[in-house]
Amino acid sequence: MSRGAGRTGVWDGNRFSLTTAGTEPVTLFRLLTRYGLSPRRARAETEAVADRFDAIYDHAETAFETPERLFETVGLGEVRTRSGREYLTEHGVGSRFVDELVAGTTRTIYGQNPSINAVACLVALTGMGSGTYTLDVANAELCRRLLADADAAVHTGTPVERIAVGDDETRLTASGTTERYDAVCLAAPAEFADIELSGASTPAGYGDRDFSELSVAYVSGRLDPAYFGERAVEDLPGLVVTSADSPTEFVHLRDVGEHADGPVYKLTTRDGATPALLESLFASVYEL
Repeated sequence: MSRGAGRTGVWDGNRFSLTTAGTEPVTLFRLLTRYGLSPRRARAETEAVADRFDAIYDHAETAFETPERLFETVGLGEVRTRSGREYLTEHGVGSRFVDELVAGTTRTIYGQNPSINAVACLVALTGMGSGTYTLDVANAELCRRLLADADAAVHTGTPVERIAVGDDETRLTASGTTERYDAVCLAAPAEFADIELSGASTPAGYGDRDFSELSVAYVSGRLDPAYFGERAVEDLPGLVVTSADSPTEFVHLRDVGEHADGPVYKLTTRDGATPALLESLFASVYEL
């Protein structure tokens, strides 16, 4: 097995608090030894929430006035009012498991700790088990095929400047041209969209939301195993996630394949792949 393929390590800034093994029995033994029954309890709660989330598709022809009403209809009303950490610990999941493996998952997917909303947290955890899939093509291809199947007219490179909501119609101005529509759905962070809105009321808290900014770099190079306290690169896991209290400058590090010069790693950080970080993580960098 080359360069830790299929293995995950939880890095706390000083050591790997957990490293999964290449075989399932060994991994299960390590999980049981460190976390007791917490993984089983977390999986049970995750599956329960995922089943209720799937029930949304039973209401495909129903329009809900708010996301809250939708969640209440499918039995997620209580879950949506809690943070992931609160919900899991209230259901018997130990704090060590939450701060290490759960945090490693939510930080990898969202760049945030399990203090995020419980629905988002538990949906993220579905990827920790079996039954999840990935596309053979880029994610954007899924959007393209769905739009083509819907026979939708898509306008790219057309910045929206103004939306005016009236009693019978909505006027949308984009690139200096105004069109009339029955309704307009704004599917972007409006705080950053620079769109003039008129005739539409904004929800409470609008404009006060915090956003998490991440930077992703692809690095062709050779890792320095000494940074992680190991002797050889082959001893390192293929995916390094970070615990909730990890002081490291990176969020996660993944071995994603080969380049002409050697291994390629996906490095996710909050402040970018600084020269100091690259120098500490890599023995040599061929291309960034």
